Amino acid sequence: MLYKNKYLILVVVSLSFLMADWSQKRSLYYKFSMNNQVMGYVEVQVLPKSDHVEVHSRTFIQASLMGQSFDVKATEMMKLSSDGKRQYFDSNVTQGETQLGSTVSIKDGFIHFTSKSGGEEKKIEAAGVTFESYPYYRNIVKDLGDGQKHTYRVFSDQTGEVEDVTYQKKREEEITLAGKKYQAIVASYYNKNSGQTQEIWYEVESGCVLKTQLPGNVEIAIADPNILGKIKRVEIDDLLFARVNVSITDYTKITYMKLNVKIRTAGEIVTPESLNVPGQSFRGKVVDNVIEGVFEIAHAHYDGKDAPAFPTTYDKELQTYLQVEQQIEADDSLLIDHAKKITAGAKDSWDAVRKISRWVSENISYKIPGGSARQTFDSKTGECASHSRLVTALCRGVGIPARLASGGMYTPLYGGSFGQHVWNEVYMGKAGWIPIDSTANEIDYVDSGHLRIGNLASFNPQNITVEEHRILEQKATDLVSQTKAPWEIGKEYTYSYSYQGKKLGTDSFRIVSFKDGVYTCENKLAMTGLNSHGTWKLHEDMRPISYKLEGKTPQFAYTLDCAFSKDKVVEKVIKGMWPVTKTVPLQGDHYLFDNSNLGTLAMIVTKIPRKEGEKAVVKIFHPSSIRVLTLQIEVGKQQNITVNGKEYSCWMVDISLAGMPLKVWVDDTGRILRETENAGNLVIELQNP
Repeated sequence: MLYKNKYLILVVVSLSFLMADWSQKRSLYYKFSMNNQVMGYVEVQVLPKSDHVEVHSRTFIQASLMGQSFDVKATEMMKLSSDGKRQYFDSNVTQGETQLGSTVSIKDGFIHFTSKSGGEEKKIEAAGVTFESYPYYRNIVKDLGDGQKHTYRVFSDQTGEVEDVTYQKKREEEITLAGKKYQAIVASYYNKNSGQTQEIWYEVESGCVLKTQLPGNVEIAIADPNILGKIKRVEIDDLLFARVNVSITDYTKITYMKLNVKIRTAGEIVTPESLNVPGQSFRGKVVDNVIEGVFEIAHAHYDGKDAPAFPTTYDKELQTYLQVEQQIEADDSLLIDHAKKITAGAKDSWDAVRKISRWVSENISYKIPGGSARQTFDSKTGECASHSRLVTALCRGVGIPARLASGGMYTPLYGGSFGQHVWNEVYMGKAGWIPIDSTANEIDYVDSGHLRIGNLASFNPQNITVEEHRILEQKATDLVSQTKAPWEIGKEYTYSYSYQGKKLGTDSFRIVSFKDGVYTCENKLAMTGLNSHGTWKLHEDMRPISYKLEGKTPQFAYTLDCAFSKDKVVEKVIKGMWPVTKTVPLQGDHYLFDNSNLGTLAMIVTKIPRKEGEKAVVKIFHPSSIRVLTLQIEVGKQQNITVNGKEYSCWMVDISLAGMPLKVWVDDTGRILRETENAGNLVIELQNP
């Protein structure tokens, strides 16, 4: 009855099969709403032909997730014989870069299924199999009249699998939809294969579906044709995120978590036993795929001990994790060739996995929604599932068993939350399945904020409370002392910003003066949709004294004003009319870095030791988030780069800001000449070295 993307958890409904009488041409309209906000529609057309009936449907859903547009478009065509028997089905679903769909035909007593997103064709015996998308729901309504549970072997047009679906009558009632009254029978729906639940209203007389209620306060119901002009973009974050009671900045350093949860999931059947896996224990209950209980999570870091040789062969039971499946094109020649190139010279399978994971982390930028492994490789963008599909395909392409893992991950978003997430598990022989997360730049581990539900399980959190957590504390590194910054006093240095070759604006920075051991600096940011002016003062060792930033977006103006002392910083934030003042304690040496001001990073980088292999951990205060964050710094090899037509010898420096990777190129004097972010898509370059 409905298509469900197991990773993004947005339901696209196939309602082109609702009528019990196909002799008349007709049109039906359904509204798709969440929390009573109309976000989409389904239009159905029944077209009787001389010897068959065609049913065409068109679905459109308009949503936003994490501030990014997330629209879904789907079309379906179903062909029935004149007596209502299924003959053919075709669907196409578009979610950003993701192209999904299938074709289904019934010939000579067999169901023939082909996915449009990869995987092998399937041939299934049709005897005893029901099509849930079959128009005659009148038969189901008739069965439900006895009040008993009825289980059907139903073919899924989306997965190509035969699934056990149970219906049970709950009550009868009168319902008014689009100004018309209907006598309805209300039934519960439970898919024993995916754990999916819903409540469905059928018209008693015809068996037509009138309304469907889904978890997350999502509803599909009959509507007037004018519903097409009432669609609004609806934020769906609350479907996938649960705000929690703690705020953890360096979430990639979480080593232990104890969580009290209530989570609804679908996509696969979950049991208390299946939730107990290496690195994670669960105590509680699971009823109808609703998880209630306590998780304790402490993922270990695998060191590569006893890793399988590379390449090697694996037993038959692991062959599933080396094959093609939907959206994982492990047999794609381009992906295989690229995987071989990435892993050339790998000393063992773990080394090969780390090379693949690092490549995906550094070269695929985050964008919602995503696509298949090949689509992600081509576009160089995608969300967490896209990153993970590509890692899976590349690993399988060179003979390393890999699979997806799904559940929730702790994130600093919304002041601390758990959000739906997908990562990878790779098979390492005696060590078993090892989790890694290229999306979070955790190329050879996962932090203990990863709560695993399954391999294809959705994550719809109802409530999560953090009862206990631990963080790996890293001691800050003393940076080299330097008596003078390498920037000419009074000269304005301008950095240009571009994204995928498109110019975004500039950030100009200068040291106004150096007097009595104090640097006075300023910057001017001129970007599309954001302008700001910052002034700040630093001690000679680059420790901050004060910082003020005045900015303006099309929506609002704001001011950040910080005063630093030895053990604290007091920040006053003015956004709109109301000021907020916060005091943040400081321990040890701290530096200043803000994302609206490249000059703040340029002054810190001045003090980084320029020697291959040098590492540093630096605590910084981040005014825009009013938090203390950690910069992890590692100096790489020297490289020659060309900036503004001139070649420079630079040190390539990897910087991780609370898990977000940056790359900067620093010349021999300590000046940043280039920075890249977002898998290299965002390039910041000094225009006047």
